[in-house]
Amino acid sequence: MHRLDDIFDYSFDLLALLCSAKPHKLAWIFNHKLHLHFQRDANLCIKTRDNAAHSFLHYSYQTDHAKVRLVRNKSLEARPQAVAFILPELSQYDYFLLIDDPTNAHNFDKVKAVLRNLPTIEHQLLVDASTLKNKENLMFYYG
Repeated sequence: MHRLDDIFDYSFDLLALLCSAKPHKLAWIFNHKLHLHFQRDANLCIKTRDNAAHSFLHYSYQTDHAKVRLVRNKSLEARPQAVAFILPELSQYDYFLLIDDPTNAHNFDKVKAVLRNLPTIEHQLLVDASTLKNKENLMFYYG
């Protein structure tokens, strides 16, 4: 029998971002500084381990060979006690930038360098998605 880990590919680059900017502002900055064309997508709906459904804001940009997503880590629920995180083990981070680009057209080292020089990004962390406790919450990436 195959486990989820055996069939799901976590080969994309994942950056956790600490940033107080509003999502639309951050997407706009990335569009200008990284030459992307993020567009707001429908909210992601993810069921967490407690079987509750939560909505998460996200933007995406896709070419023939690459897919890039900007996802807010904190759910959109209005009641503070109902808030959830896509990756609770990284709850101190506000956003995730997921880059799947086998052609390396969006040179990942260059992306990190650009982000390092943006005053709106307080901190960035390269994350190995395959080691995360709640990595199944990233399965939307290939949806």
